[in-house]
Amino acid sequence: MKSKLLAEGKVFDSIVQNRIRNKVSFDLNSKKINNFFYNNPWRYDDTRRLAIKEKIEFVINSLKNKKNVLDVGCGAGTLSFELARSGYNCTAIDLSKKSLEIARKTAYNNLNNKEFKNLNFIQSSFENIQKLNKKYDAIIFFKTLHHLEKTKKIMKI
Repeated sequence: MKSKLLAEGKVFDSIVQNRIRNKVSFDLNSKKINNFFYNNPWRYDDTRRLAIKEKIEFVINSLKNKKNVLDVGCGAGTLSFELARSGYNCTAIDLSKKSLEIARKTAYNNLNNKEFKNLNFIQSSFENIQKLNKKYDAIIFFKTLHHLEKTKKIMKI
């Protein structure tokens, strides 16, 4: 299973590198048109807001009094940025080294100092992060649960 996860991480690395070469922004606060996409909600600010930001707002509103959050499969950090902006301590994990590099760089360039300090990016699988036995108030699988094996076991955590 570990080699499958590593292979999947490398696939995501190549996807992210291609998007970065084409100057895609992963920050929902960006008003920039992502010309790389044609038939995709990431192209325009309005469609990002409708297709993505409203879902993220739903997630954030569902957290209520939770403070320490784990964002599993954070990708380039879109949800993690919004969690940090909302005052949550967010540990963001992903298999893709490139995604995490972009997430760190985007966070550094677009978040204020306090928000940036709310983030901790870690290259890891969910299985490996579980071994650390750290407690979180909430674990979020935003558009990632379908990538994981043994989802029934995961949901019992």
